[in-house]
Amino acid sequence: MEFVVKAFKKGYSLRSLETQWPHGMLQSTPEGHLSLVNSSIIFAGTVVEDDRFAFVMYKYWGDLRKLIDIKMEQRSNQGPPFQEWQAISIMLQIANGMEQLHRKGILHKDLKTSNVLIKLDVKKRNPPDPRHASEFSCVVADYECSVGVMGTGFWRAPEVLVAVMDGNLDPSVFTEEVDVYSFAMTCYEILTGCIPFEDLHDSYYDAVLNGRRPELPHPMNSRLTELLCRCWHSNPLERPSFEEIRIALETIQRSCIVISETPSPNASHRSS
Repeated sequence: MEFVVKAFKKGYSLRSLETQWPHGMLQSTPEGHLSLVNSSIIFAGTVVEDDRFAFVMYKYWGDLRKLIDIKMEQRSNQGPPFQEWQAISIMLQIANGMEQLHRKGILHKDLKTSNVLIKLDVKKRNPPDPRHASEFSCVVADYECSVGVMGTGFWRAPEVLVAVMDGNLDPSVFTEEVDVYSFAMTCYEILTGCIPFEDLHDSYYDAVLNGRRPELPHPMNSRLTELLCRCWHSNPLERPSFEEIRIALETIQRSCIVISETPSPNASHRSS
């Protein structure tokens, strides 16, 4: 496994740097040491030669947006980047990662496919080539410096957009429910390959505040459609938790496997 180093500015103590990280990212061990909550992204914390503190992080191939763009180019922008079962698997991995962060009291605040890292699983191919990748794992990233982050464009929930328009974007606006809304927009990227509301001007938020949402593919698994509509509900209290999302996606995934493994009557007739 390869690693990269993310170094912080010189002259800051570890405790002062900790104020830049989301509360809950570092936890004290019984021995009095600090441990990191997500070992799939950050391998360790260390001090480099010029006395700067740094994270030693696992190196991934790239982000999910990059892979989506490559796959869309392969398909000449015709059709989705992934088969439905692949899309559900990706969404489930992201939901798992977000559930873990929320359990630690960490808000992401900027969830989107470009903040999801991927590790390609390509047999006997070095370096890995995403055009030939059939399976890969996804890891939620870029939460480690989320203090001060205020989200991105139309990935932001309506309540955040209202705060932006009012010029009152306070950190208290960001909640677990805001992350859930962004998750739904991220799922839209995965299912379609498109950017949410790419036909709208960057600051035309009224459409979202009036209830407009991206158009999901049709036909699509009805339970998945229902789940995403709950996730991007205008009322934050109507949005499910990531635990609920994970459980729902696991159920949908199992049903897809059962359907794909069930032989059609025609196939049985031909084999006889």
